[in-house]
Amino acid sequence: MRNVFAVMLGAMVAFGLVSVSDAMAGTLFALPTGLDPANPATKVALEAAIAKAPLNAMLAMVAGYFLAAFGGGFIARKIASAKTIRPSLMVGLLVLAATLLNFAMLKHPTLMVVLGALAPMPGAWMGARVATMGTATT
Repeated sequence: MRNVFAVMLGAMVAFGLVSVSDAMAGTLFALPTGLDPANPATKVALEAAIAKAPLNAMLAMVAGYFLAAFGGGFIARKIASAKTIRPSLMVGLLVLAATLLNFAMLKHPTLMVVLGALAPMPGAWMGARVATMGTATT
């Protein structure tokens, strides 16, 4: 039960970090006025705006996916009772699934899709590894 709680809390931390990183990336690249991401009628205009996003904004979003999985993986490993990184990797899988769902709902540039799909699992793994530094467990 403790491992389930570790995954749930790690995922909550990860998704909170994604929200923060998205907000920070939004300061690098603000959407045009009048575009409401929640309005399906503006989907085409929103996808066009995303396609024109500068590289630094896209890389900031991808870095956010990595850092979110890292933070969530770190927390999951610290809380988990098992002497394994599986709870951290579960958090990474949840971040990956959410990232891919985001990419499926809105068209993104290919570079962002590739890097965004590659970022969560190494982030979660590194978070778990850092969480175990100084201990005899892996």
